[in-house]
Amino acid sequence: MNYGKYVLTFSLFSLAVLIMMMLASVLFESRLGNSISLAMAIGAGYGTAMRFVIDHQRAPYPQERRKLVLLCLLICLCISSMALTLLLPMQMSEEAYGQLPSLIEAMSWPAIALLTVVVIGIHYLVLNWIFAWSSRKFAEQVNQVKE
Repeated sequence: MNYGKYVLTFSLFSLAVLIMMMLASVLFESRLGNSISLAMAIGAGYGTAMRFVIDHQRAPYPQERRKLVLLCLLICLCISSMALTLLLPMQMSEEAYGQLPSLIEAMSWPAIALLTVVVIGIHYLVLNWIFAWSSRKFAEQVNQVKE
């Protein structure tokens, strides 16, 4: 199976959700933090799962689901890292940006690793749920409409 179409779909949905969330953040002058990354995963995951179901008239098999989840998780990490790299210097003052290296040095590496694993784990669980349960429910709806 060619997963390129679904990786591209997920990437485009991710970028669209990211742009919408950033615009909402700027327009409403709010700080959304990590919720942008999770919203991006949820929105893009649903869009990609629906595209898969429409193309194949079924939910992904377990092997397909695992591969889709891992590829989408990788895309989430890449887009979030790029957004952070691009937006951090623009959002922080020069003084705060200059203090960033000392702040990172002061943090505990085991704590950073634990938080990273927890955040990636939450994203993995959300994507797995979307490609498993949600895509099965959507496939049932698509098949009912066909009948």
